[in-house]
Amino acid sequence: MFNLFNTIQIKIISSFLAIISLFSFNKFPIVENTNPRNQDQTTEINQQIKEPEKITIEETKKTEQKTTEIKPIPLPENKKLVNTTSTEQKTISSTTIQTIQQPVKINIPDNSKPWTQINTETRPAIVNIFCISEGSSLSVAAGSGIIIDKRGVILTNSHVSQYFLLQNIPELQKISCYIRDGDPAKMLYKAKLLYLPKDWIEDNYKKLKLQNPLGTGEFDFSLLLITQTIDPQTPFPTEFPFLPIDFSEITEKQDVLIAGYPAGFLGNLEILYNLYKASAVTKINDVLTFSKNNIDLISVGGTVISQKGSSGGAVVNNKGDLIGLVVTTTDATTTSSRDLRAITTAYINRAFENQKGLNIKDFLSRNLNVEANRFETEDAPNLTKKLLDGIK
Repeated sequence: MFNLFNTIQIKIISSFLAIISLFSFNKFPIVENTNPRNQDQTTEINQQIKEPEKITIEETKKTEQKTTEIKPIPLPENKKLVNTTSTEQKTISSTTIQTIQQPVKINIPDNSKPWTQINTETRPAIVNIFCISEGSSLSVAAGSGIIIDKRGVILTNSHVSQYFLLQNIPELQKISCYIRDGDPAKMLYKAKLLYLPKDWIEDNYKKLKLQNPLGTGEFDFSLLLITQTIDPQTPFPTEFPFLPIDFSEITEKQDVLIAGYPAGFLGNLEILYNLYKASAVTKINDVLTFSKNNIDLISVGGTVISQKGSSGGAVVNNKGDLIGLVVTTTDATTTSSRDLRAITTAYINRAFENQKGLNIKDFLSRNLNVEANRFETEDAPNLTKKLLDGIK
């Protein structure tokens, strides 16, 4: 798993040994952390990023409108970006992350909501994605996700949802994936893949067998569709709580709320039975791009979410709209010293349209059950084969 996975040895009642890999991150005021054990403390995770040079912000005033200008500063040619599962350092050379080449003029929005209201509206849309491999030992991989449509569409990371491709593979130990929700998280739903970028599989299929794979965040997004309840006696919701998405380009370093299911300081059976949502207010510290003069990647510093377990978590602006998806983190002894990074929803939409020929809004207007079945029959077999080639 990438960036936000944590490996924890736990004992299962049936004497299985479970290795829990999770995603997550800490620095600005905590909005809400329902688990008292999920607090900032010293830990060593051995994940490092070679810091890019900072993009400076100069503020000017024009009549009644405040603007800022982002000035480009060249990054080092080699950057070290890591997945949260990483315990070794590696230089990523296949993808170069650069600073923005042109100044960006922005307007400061004046229609913001109180952060307490944004927090209340955001948290119901955050889910935990939980995949279990059963065999002589029990391995569990978990990350966060965001419901973005009332029909139960979840936006998460490719390095989280790739395990959905490996369900029902005879040559592998039985893998089952579930959607969990609540405080603490409980298994409630099953889901199917709607979309996973083939470019991400091409770039990362050999990393699945690695204990601590690394990644940049490029193409690290996917869509799931909740299809059924686990308990047949539980009625399927007519509508799910969801976050609206702002697909416009980010044009300022603004305050944001981050939410997910961090698990970096939990151990043993607590991750299975005592995993809680957390959320915090922080701000965008830096903006980066993978290739062009668009803002593709944002740095949001450290908060209580800066733990392993938050991959696929939400970055929300002061209007309550989703603007980013958590993907990578740096290493530091405390969560407040780490740097959490997220790909922007504008980047996700651009990358999606480049591969699918339509944007996400138009895609979501389609019959999603038909799209899930089409992905399962047309796309998933080749992607699954590639993943299996990588673990042979």
